[in-house]
Amino acid sequence: METTTTFDTVMSGILDNGKQPKDSDALQAQADDLREQLKAAMVAGSIEKIVDTQNKLKQIPVIQRAFELKELRENLISIDAQFKQLVDDETALLSAVAEQKKLIVPVLDEAQRIGNEIARLEFALSLVYSNRQGLHEERRMKKAAISDRMNAITKEVQQNGKIK
Repeated sequence: METTTTFDTVMSGILDNGKQPKDSDALQAQADDLREQLKAAMVAGSIEKIVDTQNKLKQIPVIQRAFELKELRENLISIDAQFKQLVDDETALLSAVAEQKKLIVPVLDEAQRIGNEIARLEFALSLVYSNRQGLHEERRMKKAAISDRMNAITKEVQQNGKIK
């Protein structure tokens, strides 16, 4: 903060004394005017006016640099404000993401529960299919046994005329 105070103090001493122009264009116009005054003072032979005008002209580059520094400082402040805005945006977005995650966690838990229930039901269904396949096999074997028994009885009746 001390740097800002020093910078502002120096800049106000250079630029805000009431006699200085408010921007670079006005400063350039003032420099042009001072050069004309210097020519006029030389023609008139006024040493005091020449020295005074030369001193003022010597201050022009310092004031021009002060304007440049002031503009750079304003740009820096603007960039700092943009950084602050980005930090604020980032904080808001992170908060929004966290809120959405809070909303989705119960949904994901419910989806997991439903997925587990589906897996349990599919396993039970596979047992039913397996039992059905076993029953089809058993029925086929029983039908084959009945057919074999019927064939044996029919053969015995044809040979002996009676069933043993």
